[in-house]
Amino acid sequence: MKKMFTIFLVIFGILVFPKIYSYTTKGGENISKEKVSFSQVPQALEKPVQILLSCPPAKELLSHLQLQGNIELVYFPFGENGSNAMWRGDSRKIIINSSKSNSIPIFLRSILFEMHNASSHDQFIQLDSMARHNQIDKENYVQRVEQIEHQNALKTMTLINWAIQNHYFPRTTRWNIVRNFEDHYRVQQLTGHAQFIAKVYDQLNHCGQRAPYKGTIQVHLFSRTQKQQMLTFLSLKDQLENGSAHEKSLAKETLLSLGRTSDASLFRHVFRDTKFYNDFILNV
Repeated sequence: MKKMFTIFLVIFGILVFPKIYSYTTKGGENISKEKVSFSQVPQALEKPVQILLSCPPAKELLSHLQLQGNIELVYFPFGENGSNAMWRGDSRKIIINSSKSNSIPIFLRSILFEMHNASSHDQFIQLDSMARHNQIDKENYVQRVEQIEHQNALKTMTLINWAIQNHYFPRTTRWNIVRNFEDHYRVQQLTGHAQFIAKVYDQLNHCGQRAPYKGTIQVHLFSRTQKQQMLTFLSLKDQLENGSAHEKSLAKETLLSLGRTSDASLFRHVFRDTKFYNDFILNV
């Protein structure tokens, strides 16, 4: 996830088209009969693409994207520490990172997420233009980029869940995205994604280099272990707020267990403003 955002949109997660999950309409039937595919598919991606395009909403999404031009899939190495995939808007390519040992479920998630990023291309370009012309500061630029990508990740998660329930995708394709944006934004800061976007702003607006990116949490104060604990807490918090009854029960049990062995200050940092804080703080 280390490239200029004018060209690259990075993966790291509500629907673009109102009828994307409805197949009773005539339009949905027409889409299912259309020959919709990527303009080029590397051999390594043929199987995941076959699975992807068997799913009507994924196929419809690609059909809408092709109204703006063909989309090519590329399998190319850009480092084990890089993202799983990226969208390159200038050449309309979704590039999958061949440096990583990816499975079919990861390929499916990566391609779908970048397809949703492709649908937001104009929004990203507008933000880049605002950055160049000093019409937006670094903090707001990073947050707005993350907001767009968060909505795209949620759309991807929704589509994947539908595809799993309807037996188009394997269950291992499931992708859990923190649904509350403030918490998701903290996740992006803890993983370094937000800091990368801040560097993109510096490339677009050289004056921006004078002001360091602050974000909403002081990431530099946490060790790697503490960051991982916070990521775990944020994931469990999302399950408590949005999960099924079974998921909520498991999250509570896990929190009580982790709370006894984890840094209590990190627990408070994540949960202090939630209704769950008083329920658990006495046990931490």
